[in-house]
Amino acid sequence: MIRIQFSHRLRSEVLDTLHESDSCSDILVAVLFRNTDEQQNLVIRSDFNKILSEKVKKILPAFIELQDNGKVRFSKSFDSRLVLETNLKPIISQEISENILNCARTFLKSIFFSRAYVQNPKKGYHLEIMINSKVLRYYFRLSCKVFGITFKKQVREKTRVFYLKSGHKIAKFLNVLELFERAMTYEDLIATKSMVSAINRQVNFETANINKQVSASEKLCDQIKLLLDYPNQSFWTDSLKQVALLRMNFPHDSYESLGKRLVPRLSKSAVNHRLRRISECYSKIFGAE
Repeated sequence: MIRIQFSHRLRSEVLDTLHESDSCSDILVAVLFRNTDEQQNLVIRSDFNKILSEKVKKILPAFIELQDNGKVRFSKSFDSRLVLETNLKPIISQEISENILNCARTFLKSIFFSRAYVQNPKKGYHLEIMINSKVLRYYFRLSCKVFGITFKKQVREKTRVFYLKSGHKIAKFLNVLELFERAMTYEDLIATKSMVSAINRQVNFETANINKQVSASEKLCDQIKLLLDYPNQSFWTDSLKQVALLRMNFPHDSYESLGKRLVPRLSKSAVNHRLRRISECYSKIFGAE
């Protein structure tokens, strides 16, 4: 059984969006076969690429034949550079028409099929396209500009690599390639991860807050214990001692809960004020910590 990688599945799906009747189908040929030789080789690197090659056969124009041995034969003269120039260079000088958009889209689909790698979005967001040809790089940047997509660039082992690391940008690019369901998958994953991240932040915040309150309460209880054992008890007032004993008995209660236990009840600010006064008494007697 052939194990199909995520990147291969997307390449296959891109081929499904290309049609033999496409007016820009020559662009696919120009990208896949870079020179004008009468006979060329299509490199087939894996079993799954053989499956892809069968799909390629169905969408190639009539003048080109992809044979079972991987050889390619043209029945007429074909200049890939001229095809790209004729179909894509008008982007610079002319108003963007529907036909130019279709040609730019077909070019990006062809580049994606022949040179792209996409990481499974469940593991991370990464799309990269390796382009050695200066001509293809030029038209790739031109076509991306039409759709408002900007790739980052790097040189890896003398090869120019264009890449995206943002889930939203990858989803936008997949929409350009008409892989709408895949783009929605990215958006759903981004939304899910964002929600999980927000929940984790809230949980971490509340946990840190609780830990802080527990630590402060334990510190105050230690101070109260020392104050209660101090020989001179003249610093106590009835109200302070009442709150101090209550804090000792209920060390983890919130200020609001402590206030409700008192008679008469006290507000959170009143409880906080009295506990702060107890800490001040401790500092005066034992010195500040």
